[in-house]
Amino acid sequence: MKDAYSALEFALVQAQIKPFARGERARYQIDHLTMIEDKDALTHELLVLDEMSSLLLRYGNLPLSFSTDLTPYLELARKGGTLQPADFDHIAEDILTSLAILKYFAKAVGNYDRLKAYIQGFVDLTPLEKNIHKVITPTLTIYDNASPTLKSIRKRILAAETELQNRISSLVSTYGAFLSDGNVTLRDGHFVLPVKTGDKRKVPGIIHDVSDSGNTTFIEPGSIVEMNNKVYLLHQEEAEEIQRILKMLTSLVLVDAPAISRNNEMLGYLDFVQAKALYANANECLVATLSPKQIVNLHAARHPLIPKDKVVPNTFYLDEAKRIVVISGPNAGGKTVALKTVGLLVLMNQCGLALPTVFPAELGYFKHIYVDIGDSQSLADNLSTFSGHIANLVDMTLSLKGSDLILIDELGTGTDPREGEALAIGVLRYIKDKHALAMVSSHYSALKEFALSTEALENASMIFDEDHLVPTYKIKIGVPGRSYGLEVAKRSGLRDEIVDYAKKELIGKRDEDVALILGKLEKQVRETEMLKDQLSAKEKQLIER
Repeated sequence: MKDAYSALEFALVQAQIKPFARGERARYQIDHLTMIEDKDALTHELLVLDEMSSLLLRYGNLPLSFSTDLTPYLELARKGGTLQPADFDHIAEDILTSLAILKYFAKAVGNYDRLKAYIQGFVDLTPLEKNIHKVITPTLTIYDNASPTLKSIRKRILAAETELQNRISSLVSTYGAFLSDGNVTLRDGHFVLPVKTGDKRKVPGIIHDVSDSGNTTFIEPGSIVEMNNKVYLLHQEEAEEIQRILKMLTSLVLVDAPAISRNNEMLGYLDFVQAKALYANANECLVATLSPKQIVNLHAARHPLIPKDKVVPNTFYLDEAKRIVVISGPNAGGKTVALKTVGLLVLMNQCGLALPTVFPAELGYFKHIYVDIGDSQSLADNLSTFSGHIANLVDMTLSLKGSDLILIDELGTGTDPREGEALAIGVLRYIKDKHALAMVSSHYSALKEFALSTEALENASMIFDEDHLVPTYKIKIGVPGRSYGLEVAKRSGLRDEIVDYAKKELIGKRDEDVALILGKLEKQVRETEMLKDQLSAKEKQLIER
């Protein structure tokens, strides 16, 4: 059976959140979002997210720069390695960012108690930051004043290179007629003249290289060999002194490694929570209330993967009194989307995310979310669609508890309809006895009747525009729906004699009566909805006056 994450396409939600993250740690946490298994931990995470959403709306984004995971740098230092300028720059940036966040919160007035308590864990590493920036320049080179020795070496390098450049200028003038061009180049750290190969004997010195064409020979004139060696050795001294300085700076980092790691983790977490909050604010999502009861109360909930201009909001309600909802209605009427909306929003909540609802949702804590949606056929396991669904039901029912949520699309399909109905009713009865919450979709009349006559079960229907034979994608709790299969077939162009024969000769009188009753119920529901919309419009007009 597919797990809830893949069946509900949770990875696509993660992909929507990820661009709001600034650093590596936050992106990693988004990629690895899973249900928070401890109820108290989930409550805390949701409250932190609620605080962050409010904070960002009032004071703007946290002063977070791109934050690198510093773990590899600290591990290298612990193993005796030497950090490089870019590594130190990342460490210093973390220190400055943590200080900026403390200043940001100092100005934030409001109920942000959990976030303010959290940031008190930052360790002030200003002395380390100042030591780093005494050595590392903004362009990630080393300051001359990083040590007296380095300053002295660089002065000697400047004097030696100036003397060498003057001598080379003189040689270029002397041997100008033999040069292929006037540009002096470096070979193996030595300055050389680009001499025409035919004239190479006219310039005394050491041959270092020949051009690919063979037309130019690179010669180090004998008169500057010693000067070149001097400059080369001075640069070697410079490199050794820089290595010593970086080693010393690495030792300072090692002393503060625990605090650096802690600050880095904290910045990653704040970045992670901010990314979730920015996603919530951008998509008009609200943090749900975690209820001690088993309940699903989603008001005007939107599927987060359907564009705002196309999604149809729906309200869903399940509790201990009405634990199972049977959704019926036409094909392509929105039953599967309804199931996925409920499942995905419950999953998002338990991963510590805000939900696309008009009012804050009220949700219980579910230990497991079982999902059987889509084709369960498996060629690899030699399973038919029906066998695949049965395998899923086996997995669900083996360890089912009252703390679980079950979502099943087209329960009982794939076999003889009578057997399928009987099996579906048996499954619903079992779920009811286990006190779990469930939503299932079905076309079976027997399931609709079972829901009507059984305590703790309730019907729901996807409202269908009967006049135009098109779905509205709106759900109505409390009323079963028709499938409209024959009407849609006829509207789609299937010959009248086929549809009429099926309706008059093959559909039983009882089924026809049930369909007629359901049709009248749906019509009443549509009329009631229209009246409600009209009353709401008039009420709005009166308020505006």
